[in-house]
Amino acid sequence: MQLYNRLHKLNTAQIITLGFAGVIILGGLLLWLPFCTAPGYHTSFTDAMFTATTSICVTGLVTVVTATHWTLAGKIIILVLIQIGGVGLISLGSIIFISLRKKISLRNRRVIQESYNMDRMGGMVRLVKKVLICVFGAEGIGAVCYAVRFIPQYLHSVMLVLICWERTAWLSMLLIRS
Repeated sequence: MQLYNRLHKLNTAQIITLGFAGVIILGGLLLWLPFCTAPGYHTSFTDAMFTATTSICVTGLVTVVTATHWTLAGKIIILVLIQIGGVGLISLGSIIFISLRKKISLRNRRVIQESYNMDRMGGMVRLVKKVLICVFGAEGIGAVCYAVRFIPQYLHSVMLVLICWERTAWLSMLLIRS
């Protein structure tokens, strides 16, 4: 109960900072697990945390070769971290509330307002929805365009088609975030 009271008294900047730190730590710990590292490789705690941080911050810096070092599970975790960083932690939290048909409290609306640097509180839910539609729409268009390019090149094998879709997802997400 005492922790709840302390967390409830945090200001917007502290909420956003702790949210990002929490996601980075969780992502780093997940990437550090053995099932995220390809056979024959070892992931140090520093590499896992750096990869999680750079994924959330959408900078694209790496200390290991992403294509060979990480398993599919590791790559999925990295993609999720990139999505969270690109879309925004506050937008993601808001869309979860909207999806669950929960009311967004006045305090949460204030956090959204300050994270988007808006002058007034009206229309924030609509703004978050528009942001998500634009982001996922642009990523979808990018994925289709890259698929048109890569699928004919790698069509000779089902496994290569899956690799093609993976490359398509990576390229479209990274180019949209650039």
